[in-house]
Amino acid sequence: MKKIIKSLSRNFVNAKIGDLATNLTYVSFISIFPLVAVVMGLSKGFGLDRLLVNRLKEYVPSSETQLNYILEVAEKLINSLNSSVLSGVGLVIILWSVINLLMILEKSINIVWQVRENRNLSRRIINYIAIIFIIPIVLLLLIGTNDKILQILSSFSKIGIFTIVIMNILKLLIMISIVTFMYYAVPNTYVSLKSSVISATTVILTLLVLSNFYGFVQNSISKYNAIYGSLAFVPLFLVWVRYLWIIVLTGVQLTYILDSKDFSFENKINILSKKSLCIQVYALIVSRFFENKNPYSVKQISDKLGINIQLILHTLRCLENMGYVVKLERRTLFYQVNINPENITIKDVLEKFEKKDSKTLTNIQLYQEYPVDTLIKDVWKEKNANN
Repeated sequence: MKKIIKSLSRNFVNAKIGDLATNLTYVSFISIFPLVAVVMGLSKGFGLDRLLVNRLKEYVPSSETQLNYILEVAEKLINSLNSSVLSGVGLVIILWSVINLLMILEKSINIVWQVRENRNLSRRIINYIAIIFIIPIVLLLLIGTNDKILQILSSFSKIGIFTIVIMNILKLLIMISIVTFMYYAVPNTYVSLKSSVISATTVILTLLVLSNFYGFVQNSISKYNAIYGSLAFVPLFLVWVRYLWIIVLTGVQLTYILDSKDFSFENKINILSKKSLCIQVYALIVSRFFENKNPYSVKQISDKLGINIQLILHTLRCLENMGYVVKLERRTLFYQVNINPENITIKDVLEKFEKKDSKTLTNIQLYQEYPVDTLIKDVWKEKNANN
């Protein structure tokens, strides 16, 4: 636990989580009205708009003033789309505001994961549009069936407190599931489900505690509403959103640390070890290629070599930057050869490695596991023969 806390503290500064949270806060404040407008518009289509508003007021009773203000602005946005000649342009602007928030969120999560490459832009936009429409529909279905679930639970027990506890647990599990999905699916790299669940649970429990504190503070300064009107909530709301994003991004960092396991693998591995691992990983991928079998997944490479998966990913990104391998994004992340490896030797790989890594000061001849003129395709054969 101490190692995790120490690593979180160190990486909080290195990943500039505070700056990322500030950026997300600004974009969130701009996007919140379009986002609520989309949800409200869809809820009207299902005839659940009134039910949605009532449920939201139940969930955030301490912030009803702010909620009413947001709902009022969202309602005006919807009405303007219905009456305006430029309704098509307005709809595009609203959707783009929400898409922009999702793009910045994905970029921030990839920065925390130290992933430099984002997904294909067209694929990202398609995914975002799907998320914009699917999540509100799921939310509305959950709200619409809430009373039915309550009736079913009440039929099993006459004790009111039992029903309330079960409903709260279900709500908690739904929130944890949503955050788990974000931690697991958003990063453009391999993420274990176990780490995602642990981080999501920690984040949701932390947010529940802070939300109660936020409600207490909001009630304590409610007297300022008489002076500033509905805008009195803006400064406190911005502070709350910033800390919300800090906690969410810290959860991303926790997922990264739990997946890394050794908590600082990049700093513990020297140049010669990096070279050796680079050769082993590439040789394994090449051997698979010459066997005419499906390419290895990242998890399979990690299991085959018995090496931490994040270190394997770091090595694969290095090989990808050198042009030797290419990433295949399916349900699972795979890597296969990018160029014909028939005549590629260890020396060829190490020369490219040293050109890509400006910190490398060692001589190529220091690699002593195999002669430097050994063909990559023969490395795994010799390794198996020696074993």
